[in-house]
Amino acid sequence: MGVFGYQCLLWLRDGFWTPLEFALVMPEPHFIRLVGLQKIMDALWGAPLSVCVFVIGIVAAILGLVAMVRAQQQYADGAYVRERLRELRAKK
Repeated sequence: MGVFGYQCLLWLRDGFWTPLEFALVMPEPHFIRLVGLQKIMDALWGAPLSVCVFVIGIVAAILGLVAMVRAQQQYADGAYVRERLRELRAKK
């Protein structure tokens, strides 16, 4: 939302929309021999920065939720804790 808000402030100040591309914050990779991959990368690097930041945030939130659910499943029945206690007792 910060990038979009910044663009809105620029629009209010200047009177025209200032496009900010993803290439502004990330150097564009060049895959000379992989033409198809180069076309995909060109499209991604030409995308609006606010959209890219939003998508990256959504992906990070989904990965965080998946990690949280997996952790809850692992510790929910207490089997992991009981197994660790057995291991620690066996070392003594």
